[in-house]
Amino acid sequence: MKTLLVTLADKNYLDQAKQLFSSVYFNAGWQGDYMLLAHEVPEKDLVWFREKGILVKECEPLFQGKLVSGYPVTILDKFYLFTTEFKKWDNIVFLDADIIVRYPLDKLGKVKGFNAVLDVNKIKLKHQFNYYVPDNLLYKNLAKKYKMNIRSFNVGVMAFSSDIIKENTFNELKELLNSYEKISLYTEQTLLNLYFY
Repeated sequence: MKTLLVTLADKNYLDQAKQLFSSVYFNAGWQGDYMLLAHEVPEKDLVWFREKGILVKECEPLFQGKLVSGYPVTILDKFYLFTTEFKKWDNIVFLDADIIVRYPLDKLGKVKGFNAVLDVNKIKLKHQFNYYVPDNLLYKNLAKKYKMNIRSFNVGVMAFSSDIIKENTFNELKELLNSYEKISLYTEQTLLNLYFY
């Protein structure tokens, strides 16, 4: 297939992932491949997905300990979408597991470049960061490189063509994680907003 639809889940969100995939199949008639990014999910719980022909990528945690944002480290698995292994598809569509699809998604499977939904609350890039932390020098340095008043996007819905994935994209995302995790309010969303600025 030339297109791939992906969601991610740990053992606590498998039912939501099943609902998403079912809605995409029955309501959207998705003709591409399906994939679950599985975060520390026991093999016995992956059988349902594999039996339905859903590809499963078992993701190694990209962060040890708790994220400053308070979100589970599972969310960082979205970075795996930007590894060269995903270049075998022309287009990738990512949807958070808490979504129910009601209509076809075919147009998302044909986009060029990187696309994501603008944040519904008109959140700006600066609002993605905790700039009140004691070490706000990190934020000040960022503000010199980026226009912090531009609208930010939400990474719960992303669609992109795989030609944006370069050999070093995944490693560059991990470097951003190491550099800015401690001031990132939404972690993977904050860092992807920086990367695709």
